[in-house]
Formats: sequence, C-alpha cells, structure tokens
Amino acid sequence: AGASGVRDHLKIPAQFSVIGPDKPILALVGGDAELSCHLNPKRSAEHMEIKWLQSQSLNIIHLYDNGQDNNNVQMDKYQGRTELVRNDIKEGRLALRISEVRATDDGQYLCIFNEGPLSEETTLELQVAGESQVRELRIRLECSSAGWYPEPQVLWRDAREETFPSLSKALSQTADGLFGVAASVIIQEGSMGTVSCSVQNSCLSREKISAFISISG
Repeated sequence: AGASGVRDHLKIPAQFSVIGPDKPILALVGGDAELSCHLNPKRSAEHMEIKWLQSQSLNIIHLYDNGQDNNNVQMDKYQGRTELVRNDIKEGRLALRISEVRATDDGQYLCIFNEGPLSEETTLELQVAGESQVRELRIRLECSSAGWYPEPQVLWRDAREETFPSLSKALSQTADGLFGVAASVIIQEGSMGTVSCSVQNSCLSREKISAFISISG
C-alpha cells in the first residue's frame, strides 16, 4: 500500500500493536539517528509491509516489503541515507537508521506495520540539534577623553610598546573649543598580552595614559 492508503485500510480488531519510544529521539547534525519501533505481542515481521513516513506530509522515508527494501518510492532527500536495522525482525523489533542527519530531518515520523487488512502505527519524534566550535573571541576596547586642545592623538601600544592604529576614531568639540576624542580597537583574545591606550597633546609633547588592560588567552 502507498502513503495515500495509510489510513484507508478496513479497520478490524487489532491482533497486534506498534510501540515506539516514550520520549523524543535526539540526534546531532551530521550524525546518525535510529527510529525504533516494535510489535506487541512479540511476533515475526519478516513478511509484513513496514514503512516510515513523515507524519505531516505522509511522504515515505523508507519502505520494506516482501522481504526487501524498496527505495523507488523514497523521498529524494533521504536517498542513500536510510538503512533498516532488522537483526531482531523475527521478534518484531526494527529500527530505521538515518545517517548524515540534517536540521530538516527534525519532526515527527510514523512507523507503520501492515499485514493484510491489518494496519497499526505509532508516532516517533526526532529532535535534531547542531553545535559548532567558537572560532575566535574578539574584544572591542574603547578609549575616550575630553578637554584637549588642540586636537589630540590617540595611541595604542601592545606589551612590546609598539604602537598600532585605532579601528575607529570620533572627535567632538565643545563651544569653548576644547576637543573630546573616542577611539576603539578590536583585538583577538590572547594575541597581545597587555594593551595600553594614551592620549597625546602634540604641543606639550606629553601624553596621558588612560588604561592598562591585560588580555589573556
């Protein structure tokens, strides 16, 4: 029977039921997921039609019929990614293994056993999670000062007393002509050790050191 006929079977008193996990199945993106279900009472499912469908669309994820897998009716996005684990099929216990799990695999699935006019199913939920590495940590430092004349210069120095430029710099001026300055840099954690910011008055040939900041990895 195809996906459209899942609920079209004549309902007669069930001689078996299908049992699935009582909680969601968790899988990581790129890993494997196993959607398991089994018959109750225990009995062989070798000669049954067994299929897994997407619960919402009823599209076929995997079909087992007449003792073999039938991939001709499988959704394209699952091609080459499903495998029926049937070591315990004589006891009515199976699992569908989905490899290279994708975020779009997240959702509910139906596990359906058909035998003649009998059709029983259970719903399984697959929860997909993804994680990655933090590539780098960048820290933004800002140095600001006011009350300068003429326009001051901002100097950044690393642990070796070598200067490096500001990423951005903003000047302001009050009504009485005094300047304010705000400058910032972005550095990678652990790359520079101690960083200092100073503001310099070129006319006075001196500078005011505003901060020493230790950056450790």
